[in-house]
Amino acid sequence: MASFVLDAAAKKRGMCPLNDDLWVISFLGKDRPGLIRDILEEPARQNVNIVDMDQRVMQGIFVMSVVADFANACVTASELQAWLQRKADDLGIQFNFLPLGQYRGRRRSKKSLHVVTILAKDRSGIIRDVANVAAGNEINIERASVTARGDLISIEFLMDFSDCDEDDCKARLKKECELLGLDVVIQELGRSRKEKRLIVFDMDMTIVDFEIINKLASTSWPDLPEWMSR
Repeated sequence: MASFVLDAAAKKRGMCPLNDDLWVISFLGKDRPGLIRDILEEPARQNVNIVDMDQRVMQGIFVMSVVADFANACVTASELQAWLQRKADDLGIQFNFLPLGQYRGRRRSKKSLHVVTILAKDRSGIIRDVANVAAGNEINIERASVTARGDLISIEFLMDFSDCDEDDCKARLKKECELLGLDVVIQELGRSRKEKRLIVFDMDMTIVDFEIINKLASTSWPDLPEWMSR
């Protein structure tokens, strides 16, 4: 069911009334072609301006959040809510409205953004562990995406290092993640966007639980493990 924030209830709780300009609208439903168009057709017709948007498909589930500006719209937020409520079943979606002013966090004019890529054997709690390390070092996670294939997991974080000493925080983040058995690559945002021709990970003793060079050497020198143990 859609979540309605009524004017009277909003005022009673000290929330922004429904005619405030900026609203966060979240949508959830079964993915299909044309769903974004169908959801945004009425807001566009009513001159509701979408000023920010994040959309993705997770395991066949459509997930989208937008920041909608009603400053010059022909409808109020409550009227658009009512329209979406009537159309929700036909669209196959659930939705939620929240006033941006009440939930807005901090906004920085200058950030130190880095892409942090984690590669590891998949297990429960990896994302929590990395988030714990980041929080302990005053590193803010702005975005995260996960790809799991078989026994391996790749996690890409967008992290802001502006609240801490950048070089020190990067070194501590890398060290603490490696102690958790995670391979880590940290890149400046601009550099990470360049086309990549080769990506190298040192996976010895993390994903690969032995030293690869020793295994390669032992194929031509069978006595190597015994010699190295002396």
